[in-house]
Order: sequence, then C-alpha cells, then structure tokens
Amino acid sequence: MVLDAYYDFVVKRHRIWEKRQRGEPGPWSADPLLWKKYTNVFRVLDPGSQYVLEMMQDAPTPADAFARAFLYRYTNRPETWDYLRGNLGRWPLASDMDDDLAGELVEWRDEYGGQIFSGAYIIMPAPNTKGDKVRHAVALAHRLTHPESPQNVFQQVAGATTQRAAFDALTAHNGVGDFMAMQILTDWGYYWPEWDENTFVVAGPGSKKGIGYVDKSMKPEDYIRYTRDEWWMRVDCPTIPLPNGKERAPSLMDIQNTFCEFSKYVRVWQELNKAPSKPYVPAHPGKQPEPNLPTHWL
Repeated sequence: MVLDAYYDFVVKRHRIWEKRQRGEPGPWSADPLLWKKYTNVFRVLDPGSQYVLEMMQDAPTPADAFARAFLYRYTNRPETWDYLRGNLGRWPLASDMDDDLAGELVEWRDEYGGQIFSGAYIIMPAPNTKGDKVRHAVALAHRLTHPESPQNVFQQVAGATTQRAAFDALTAHNGVGDFMAMQILTDWGYYWPEWDENTFVVAGPGSKKGIGYVDKSMKPEDYIRYTRDEWWMRVDCPTIPLPNGKERAPSLMDIQNTFCEFSKYVRVWQELNKAPSKPYVPAHPGKQPEPNLPTHWL
C-alpha cells in the first residue's frame, strides 16, 4: 500500500537524522532507496533553513531579517551569502538591496566563477522578461524590501494577522509565485512568533505529485492537513526534542515537504535499476551539531 510506504519513508528518514545527531557511523538505513540525498522531515533542520535562521536572528531589525529571508530564497545558496558577508563585513541589510549589491554578485559570477543560485528549484524573479537573473532577483528584493521603495511589503507581512494575509501580500507582486511565497514565509515564521504556522499551507509541485501517489480524491492542501492530524496521533510520529523537555511534531509545511521528498523516493522505487549501490556520503560527516531552533519554540 502506497500510504504505508509513505509513513515508512518518513519514519526512516527522520531516524537517519537522529542517528547522525548521535554520531553513529553510516549507512544509517538498510533501505538502499534511502541512500540518496533527501531533505529532512523537519524543514528547519535543513542546512539552508539553518543558515537563513541564523541570518535572521543576527539581523539588527525585523525589516532586515525579512529582507534577508526574501532574497535568500531566490538564491537558496549559503555560499552566495558567505561571499556577500565577506565583502560587506556583515550579511546584507534591507538598505543594501540595490544595484550595488547586484553588481557585486555579477562580478563574483563573471570574474571569479561564483555560482549564485542553487539548482534545487527554478527561479523566475522576473517572468517573461529578458535580462540578467541576478539583477532581476536583487531588483525584486529592492522593490519589495528596501526601506525607500514605495512597494515595500514588510509592514503588510509583519502586520498580517494570518499567514494567508501575508501570502496574499507577497503573491500580489509579479515575481513572487505561490511556491516562493511559501518558502519565504516559512522562513519568516521561524523568526516571527505572531503566526500559527499550522493554519495555512499551499502545496508545491513536488508535494502535489507525492500526494497523487497516495490519494487523488482530496485537494492537496486538505490532504496535507489530514496527514498532519494523522501523524500527530501516531506513536511513531517524528519529533524534534526541545530544550524545555517538550517535543515538536511536524507542521503543515513539514508535511508538505515530506510528500515532495516521497515523490523522489517513489521515482527511485519505480526505477530500481537506478537505486544507489553505495550509501550516501554527506558533505558534513561525523556527529552533527545541535540544531539552531526558533527562539519562540523553546
């Protein structure tokens, strides 16, 4: 049954994270279909999320934290921000979102071979517009996050009483599609304690595909909510231990991500001849550091 395979995949994937936290040597699963790179069950535990969370927590103002979260998800690559931090002596602020910042990135790319964008997903900061994608991404960040821009959306996002209202404020602008808005607002929710992250979600393309393998009778968003509720009742529900002695179960966005990763798992499952013959070798082996978590969770 495909649903059972989904539950099994999520449990096994989280056990891999737990084993790595304890410093156990690999392979961390006997399932060769898991000998690939999958994101964590909890999105906040992924390296990119850890990186942007650190940047937001270090920001001098909430507006700067939001600007960093916004542009980060368009680049989705820590090395890009390491370069900017090295040049500026700090991570960029909202007031840095301008042509000069774009010029620094273009120079790094053109003269030094720097890779600006991750290949994890397609980035279209200026759909149907010719030109340099780097400059388009920074221009979009300037338009929506720079303190002097008349289209700055920070107050709308920070003042929103629901995540849906903030989502609508972002997606009203060309260049911010549903997928990117959810990515940005999920990061923002790690920093901003005013929202209940378990009231709103929009399924991305990969998540819809994964849900389609399990159940085609419900809207993807409804099935994510249903699955979140089912997980919370299961004894094998993955959790993150918190310093206060409590545990955190997966959120709607975490469940959304598990279905995206499950779609990749099924693809390997259907093409067994392409299953890895050797265990996955991570970029950072050995015992993993304790994760940085949102302060309002603790």
